[in-house]
Amino acid sequence: MLQIFYDSFMKAISDSDKRKVTTGSIRGLKLPALISLVLLTSGCGLNQLKQREVALNEQQQVLTEQLQKLEEENQRLASLEETLNQEKNRLEVMKKSLGAYAKTEIKQRQPKSHLVIGELENVYLTPPDIELTARIDTGAKTSSLNALDMVEFERDGKAHVRFNIIDPKTDKKIEIIRRIIGHVKIKEHDGDSQSRPIVKIRVRLGNLDHPIKMTLTDRSVFRNQVLIGRNFLRDYAIVDVSQKFQTTPVINDE
Repeated sequence: MLQIFYDSFMKAISDSDKRKVTTGSIRGLKLPALISLVLLTSGCGLNQLKQREVALNEQQQVLTEQLQKLEEENQRLASLEETLNQEKNRLEVMKKSLGAYAKTEIKQRQPKSHLVIGELENVYLTPPDIELTARIDTGAKTSSLNALDMVEFERDGKAHVRFNIIDPKTDKKIEIIRRIIGHVKIKEHDGDSQSRPIVKIRVRLGNLDHPIKMTLTDRSVFRNQVLIGRNFLRDYAIVDVSQKFQTTPVINDE
């Protein structure tokens, strides 16, 4: 019905191109027709506004969703960046560890520098701070020292031994007192066993300097008062039995 009135109104307007529309012609339209016309035109405007509002709301919702996704993506990237930094730090630590390990491996693979010594060498003993000629014997497990006039006694509740060695320069006896740290049984050629005290003495041979265990025994029948065994030589020296006196004891007690 409204469409009919609207068409009549539009026809009257178009007739104005042929003749001048007068107030009377407008007045000729009935009041209901005018009201219907106003309602019709206003209804069209409201519908357009509602459609635009709906479209804007939809666009705003789309933008909101896009912003939310963008925020989530930023958080994900931040988390990835933090994980990447942690991995970089872990790799740096691993690189340093591998570098240290490689240096250790190279160092361990390098051949050790051994001191080459002869069958006879001069050694410096402390005590008694004297240089003596020693026989080098790789067949002997423990080193030994000439000990004359041995007397074992107790001091402060601990076993000690007093003995003498011969000064090769003066042929005089030098007295030494050391704490006994043990005994070893040695089987003699006649089948009897002999108990020998063990003491600790500092021995220097070339640039080697070690406090070692030495057994005490009467070596008067031997030319040399000192016998150096494997407990001093092991991992440090190579013996060339065709040579003698290849070293000089290094004394750095100044």
